[in-house]
Amino acid sequence: MPFIGCDSSSNGGSSNGGTTCICTTLENLIGDHVLLTKIDGAMLYAFGDLESGTTCFITIYFRVSNVNLTSGCVVFELLRPLGQRSITLPNSVCCVPLNQVCKGQNLSVNVTNQFVTVDCDCLCSVQEIFPVVVESV
Repeated sequence: MPFIGCDSSSNGGSSNGGTTCICTTLENLIGDHVLLTKIDGAMLYAFGDLESGTTCFITIYFRVSNVNLTSGCVVFELLRPLGQRSITLPNSVCCVPLNQVCKGQNLSVNVTNQFVTVDCDCLCSVQEIFPVVVESV
């Protein structure tokens, strides 16, 4: 299942979380690595290691950790991209430039044991990916 997408009208339509097509799909992908887009079409991204100014990073790569269909929320583990796949946001830009997603070498990521919780109603599409996973040291 390489790609599943929903337009905002078919994304469950619930205003309090609830079960959406994306949330149900993610429940079947627990433990898998994914890229996600939000309902505005932008890539979902998160910040890791915020406490440290020297190791803080941005990621668009996630592992599905837990899905709660009752609340309509999903917990993702942040995967830290390595090498040329590191993500940088230009000044005053809120979205990840898409040309950074495919740049450089094969995708390698570190597991981080850092998590973010996302409301499934905010998500539009999920794409399963198969990076080289390098355990963090």
